[in-house]
Amino acid sequence: MPDILYHYTSVDGLLGILRSGELWATHLDFLNDSSEGKYAHEVMWRIFNTAVDIEPCLDSDGISCLHHYQSFLENKGPLDASKQMAFTVSLTEAGDLLSQWRGYCPPGGGISIGLDTKSLAAAAAEQQFSLVKCVYHEHEQRDLIQKFVVDLVNSCKILDSQSRQTEFAAAHAGLLSIALQVKHPAFQEEKEWRLVKTINTPRVALRESEMNYRAARNLPIPYLKFKLPTRKVKWENYETYAPAEILIGPCHQPDLSAKGVEYALQTICKYPSHIIISKIPFKT
Repeated sequence: MPDILYHYTSVDGLLGILRSGELWATHLDFLNDSSEGKYAHEVMWRIFNTAVDIEPCLDSDGISCLHHYQSFLENKGPLDASKQMAFTVSLTEAGDLLSQWRGYCPPGGGISIGLDTKSLAAAAAEQQFSLVKCVYHEHEQRDLIQKFVVDLVNSCKILDSQSRQTEFAAAHAGLLSIALQVKHPAFQEEKEWRLVKTINTPRVALRESEMNYRAARNLPIPYLKFKLPTRKVKWENYETYAPAEILIGPCHQPDLSAKGVEYALQTICKYPSHIIISKIPFKT
């Protein structure tokens, strides 16, 4: 696990994060790249429909249970989110990557926020999020999905039919989490990690305090709040959030941008962070 993971955003995004101490986990259906869910769906169907690699790991009862699970998925669809919902925050090991600046930040106004990974993982566990590393290679994706299926059917093979259906439905949240780890090999340079949370509660039962909305792309985008870990300010009697480091993206006035970020950290967080200027040249 890397020491620091980075979240790319705009200057406005940075100020909002510093003031609130929060990241926003977006609903799976509303991610900017809709092809991600489609790719994960295709990979899962290919594995589920080819049981040759899975069956050798199972005894006869497990194989029978696997066939029941395949039938369950054919009726439900492996990524059906009618009852379970998944939310995610994108992070990366690469804090100064040109494709990330271009893909996630406004031109000449990008910020990469470095977060301490151990503290982030602890905060994730407290809030029922998982911190997961994305998987790009097909053999690793196959191993990840097959392990999930083998563990599930081995735990369900001794159950009666009705109990199996209940367990299959309950396990669907785990399948959604895996879907958020599976990414196309073409994006492997991104070295992406994700904060992931799945919710089994039906949408009608969610309280407004649990589900939040922001406007983007002419849509109301549902999201959950993720509270970032805090640290105690030595010279004050309170705790604050402060990033481990902040990278200033390629821009026209990087030194002035860095000075502005330094002021923001001093006044909002009352805590210093290491500020770095991108090594990538700015092109006007």
